[in-house]
Amino acid sequence: MRWWQNLRGEDILVPTTQPRAALSLDDEVRSLAGAGALDWAHALAVDLTREYVEVSIPELRRSADFTRGLQISAEANILGVLLILGSPGSEVQPPREALDFADEAVVQQVPLVAVLRGYQLGMQHWLRWCAPVIARHTNPVVQADELQLAVSAVVRYIDRLSEIMIAEYERELQRRATSGASRRAALVRAVLAGDVVNVDDTAHLLHYPLAGRHMALALHSRADSTNQVDVLEAAARSFATSVGATGLLTIATGLATMDAWVAVKADGGRPTNPMRERVTIGVGTPLTGVAGFVQSHRQALRALEILHMAAPGKLDPITYYDRVRLISLVAKDIPDVQTFVTATLGGLAGRDERSHELRETLLAFLEANKSYTAVSLSSHLHKNTVVQRVKRASELTGRDITNHLNLHVALMLVDVLGERVLADP
Repeated sequence: MRWWQNLRGEDILVPTTQPRAALSLDDEVRSLAGAGALDWAHALAVDLTREYVEVSIPELRRSADFTRGLQISAEANILGVLLILGSPGSEVQPPREALDFADEAVVQQVPLVAVLRGYQLGMQHWLRWCAPVIARHTNPVVQADELQLAVSAVVRYIDRLSEIMIAEYERELQRRATSGASRRAALVRAVLAGDVVNVDDTAHLLHYPLAGRHMALALHSRADSTNQVDVLEAAARSFATSVGATGLLTIATGLATMDAWVAVKADGGRPTNPMRERVTIGVGTPLTGVAGFVQSHRQALRALEILHMAAPGKLDPITYYDRVRLISLVAKDIPDVQTFVTATLGGLAGRDERSHELRETLLAFLEANKSYTAVSLSSHLHKNTVVQRVKRASELTGRDITNHLNLHVALMLVDVLGERVLADP
């Protein structure tokens, strides 16, 4: 009879009065090693849990229920090692109680490193309890071999258990993250669709002040790699920090797209660079309440759309809706825009370099409140050159630039959207 089949009360190093609960491996261990092995494993687990919680691993110092789950998990694992001793070639499968504890550890946000450190401490405790039992119940000639078998069994079990638990931990974390993200996405879709929601309850579930003042973001990544969610999340957080946001809500809408809302109390800064390569962001205006949450989101999507329509380099990687509001309102139908631009600009609607040069100068002139001097300074041109260009541009349009609203809009459209809004040659 082997030592683990001969365990009795005197083999328990630290007796316990704590009642024992039935575990999933009880029948197998009782059949293999007898009832004494169950009592020995129980006392060892109680002693080990006390060491965990009171001395060695403060991260495991939680509620009484958590401590009880920890002790049950430890006891189930000890039974698992005893089964390995009885069947050295068998596959290591962690008991149900160990997997249940992993789930609870995730819920309690226990660091995985603390759980793994617990396994190492458990291995040391196992050997400390095994050594005197082996000395008592085995022939001195084979004691060293039996101790080596006890070491091999627990090392093999802990190695495999650690692999399984790491995978289980990661799956549970991913499941919870995905589940939470799915619930948040469904709530946001309901709000955006105009469904009637309880504002306070929805804000609580979203962890975001829905009744407050929001600025919506629409983010897009043009990077080559497939999943850009983490990159977009980082860009949204960077933006929120730069504007002094008091809250942030992000919803991935695809592998390379994301919607976000930042809670703002006052107008903060206006970053123009997302600090992430190949990320573009459309930004809505700050608006209040559920209606503002929805409207700012629509504006952000439209700002991003205009940004992607624009000629390269004409708009910043972060484009604010209020900057492109007029273009957004006008440029909903490109063929109509082409007709409007061509009719308004007349002979200034050419695609040649000279037409481009004249349009650029005339737009600068109108935006500078018709100041030749201001345009001369900003464009580093001689004032007479500015005067000549404005005169020639005016002649080509065939319009009186003193009544210039349509002309100004047409020039802005060409400047931002490029030659796509000019009539085909």
